Amino acid sequence: IPRIVSDRSWKGTTHGPIRYSGLYAGEWYDARMEMPGWDQAGFVDDGWQSVEVFADTGIIRNAQMHPPIRITQELKPLSVNEPVPGVYVFDLGQNMVGFCRLRVSAPAGTRIQLRHAEVLNPDGTIYVDNLRKAKATDIYIAKGTGVETFVPHFTYHGFRYVELTGFPEKPNLDALTGLVVHSDAPRSASFVTSSEMVNRLYQNIVWSQRGNMHSVLTDCPQRDERLGWMGDAQIFVRTACTNMDMAAFLTKFVRDMADSQLPNGAYTDVSPYVSASGALPPAGAPAWMDAGVIVPWTVYQCYGDTRLLERHFDSMARYVDYLDVNNPSGLWVSCRGNDYGDWVPADSVTDKTMLATLYFFYSASLVAQAARVLGREEAARKYQAIADHVRRAFNAHYLKDGHYDRATQTINALVLAMGVVPARARASVAQDLVADIERRGWHLSTGFIGTKWLLPALSDHSYDEVAHRLLLNRDYPSWGYMIEKGATTIWERWNSDTMGPEMNSRNHFAFGSVGEWLFRYLAGIDIAPDGVGYKKIVIYPRPGDPKGELNYVKAVYESIHGPIVSEWRITPEQFELNVQIPANTRAMVYIPAASVARVTEGGKPLRQAEEVSYVKTTRGRVVCEVGAGTYTFVVRR
Repeated sequence: IPRIVSDRSWKGTTHGPIRYSGLYAGEWYDARMEMPGWDQAGFVDDGWQSVEVFADTGIIRNAQMHPPIRITQELKPLSVNEPVPGVYVFDLGQNMVGFCRLRVSAPAGTRIQLRHAEVLNPDGTIYVDNLRKAKATDIYIAKGTGVETFVPHFTYHGFRYVELTGFPEKPNLDALTGLVVHSDAPRSASFVTSSEMVNRLYQNIVWSQRGNMHSVLTDCPQRDERLGWMGDAQIFVRTACTNMDMAAFLTKFVRDMADSQLPNGAYTDVSPYVSASGALPPAGAPAWMDAGVIVPWTVYQCYGDTRLLERHFDSMARYVDYLDVNNPSGLWVSCRGNDYGDWVPADSVTDKTMLATLYFFYSASLVAQAARVLGREEAARKYQAIADHVRRAFNAHYLKDGHYDRATQTINALVLAMGVVPARARASVAQDLVADIERRGWHLSTGFIGTKWLLPALSDHSYDEVAHRLLLNRDYPSWGYMIEKGATTIWERWNSDTMGPEMNSRNHFAFGSVGEWLFRYLAGIDIAPDGVGYKKIVIYPRPGDPKGELNYVKAVYESIHGPIVSEWRITPEQFELNVQIPANTRAMVYIPAASVARVTEGGKPLRQAEEVSYVKTTRGRVVCEVGAGTYTFVVRR
């Protein structure tokens, strides 16, 4: 049991140089009030106030479970401009999260102010309307002792631009340095392609993940919010676990979810739970509450550790029980909280009951799978029966002659990817999805929820070409549109450049959920359906047009067993796939070829290659099984 061995005799507080410090306001530091030696033995603390003693409320205390928040990178400004006399605006070249290190030599009492922003106004001044009530302002009062350095202590900001005022002279670029700050989970992946746009997209995804990891997965790092929104977390969790080693971080975050869960089984929209004047009811919304099931299940898939499932299973089960009791028909019509639906879509409106019911099915099916993993067969049968009931109810109500009534891209993607569609209707529903994309000039129309499922649903149903087309679009709405407009992180909205300030973050990882498709489908590194933790691996790349923009991809994933590499290049003459499989694992490799006779490995015909077992040829793919090692497959066209 942890003990804090202090008593009433301890001195607790006094007025020091930090006049205030908070996440939203920023920090005001008066260097004239510094107290050298206050943190060392022998310091005279006669003017300090004694501590207050509070009763033990029974809160469980534990050591920090997740990686510490650290400064992980420094950014030098690219330029400094003076749009208004005495107002200097620094451009760090990257929308980042953290704070700045200020260096200044000024007379005692000089007041220097730093304001932070993600974008500029047309006149070159900083645009702060989208920060809402967050001041994002740091103030430093100089003590007048030569060159002084200020770094904030208890705040952080989301910004690319810094407005500096009160500086005693025209500043040089070295007056400010951007310090990137986040929970320091180790990087576990790299990704590069022949497309500069796709490379920039991947970097934007990683930057947004880093910027929204501050003990919890936050929605945004700049405005007066920065909450652990569960909907954002569940759609991004697989991407997050690919980019970084998230096992420890998410173990802590899942505990936050369980701590916030209501006695009736409902999860909350944000974890840890907070409510601003009742804006967030305790019981959350469909696809937001479901993170309480999806996140721990995904962590288990990626790392193969059953302990999180064991600790969290009862919580997951109580949640599905809550849905089942309140929605006996199988359609999720009751207890939907704020009911966000498919948040911020591009010109489409998804039926909220349809969306909710699909997540009801998905959570029930995942709880059934978790029960089987844990050997709880009775629970597995119970929750599988609930999932089957919900699926039958959904299809009975909405599926008409092989098509879903009022289906948007989001609904068709979800029913295909979640396995709700009966086998007889899969082809027609996939065709409906593609037809809607074509009607929109080959553009997506999905919001937060649908985007995560869209490209995987297309690839799983042999529409890789359409998925590639959506990925590579440059006009609205698309990832390329953001990048063409200068985005260095993922926007909250497809049209953040034309939207007003309300709910308009330029650093929101939700639409970055496409990172899952980049690795699992484009590069082709995936977990086998009958395996977890990359013990059994699938290498199934989806190459593009040999004469097109995307003709080369290399992805590296540092799994718990070692690095997995998938590197492919396609030309009009051949397709080449280089694969690395770590020790003590095996992989099924899917090579795009019509016949095994056209495939070589290491310069030998595939059937003669060492450590390679030919399995079958199916759907234009030669399938072989390999053990640990490095392989080079070539298909002559």
